Amino acid sequence: MYQSIFADAQISLTDADGQALQLDGSAELDSSLLAQPETSEQHKTHRLIPAHPYKVQRHAANIRERKRMLNINSAFDELRCHVPTFPYEKRLSKIDTLRLAIAYIALLSDILMSGCDPKSYVEQCMKNGYQSHKNAVWNTSDLTARLSWIRWD
Repeated sequence: MYQSIFADAQISLTDADGQALQLDGSAELDSSLLAQPETSEQHKTHRLIPAHPYKVQRHAANIRERKRMLNINSAFDELRCHVPTFPYEKRLSKIDTLRLAIAYIALLSDILMSGCDPKSYVEQCMKNGYQSHKNAVWNTSDLTARLSWIRWD
């Protein structure tokens, strides 16, 4: 008989048939469970193979995380197509995309509430230097600079 030096450890082993064996560290390990050479009469080995379920779980978690990140990046790419950008501008960062989208949605909301034509609303705002909309959520330097590049036709 063998006894583990780790009294509080949990040992997980798998035999050659794929049968999982759970042993507490305080349990005695019977020598019959240890690796035995295969003889001509025996067709199955009794050699124990350590199970690594944490590796399988980690791999599955990595795949889920990779898929999640691909979905998020795809959503950001789609959002970037709908916010105003400069023609020469490189790809916006995620945080800049979100900030610009928030400001742009606020502007579109104000346009809808005003009942005005979007082009005339923006032109009116640009003419007075956005003074009448000083505290508007959408009145950010990022968005106001881009408004002049938007084709409202």
